Amino acid sequence: SILILGASGGIGVQVARQLRAAGHTVLLASRKSDRLDELAKELEAPEWALDAAQIEELTEGINTLI
Repeated sequence: SILILGASGGIGVQVARQLRAAGHTVLLASRKSDRLDELAKELEAPEWALDAAQIEELTEGINTLI
């Protein structure tokens, strides 16, 4: 599984799509949950809204996933 931070726009979206197309499992994370929902549905991937600059949020999110 590959965790992609900033998955709701720009490079994050393209990386997520390319990795998924290559057969990888992607985990999507971003502050912008509205755009994240759309991508998660498209890629059939788990998602969570978080601010990666907030270490507590990031740690909690990672612990939830593993």
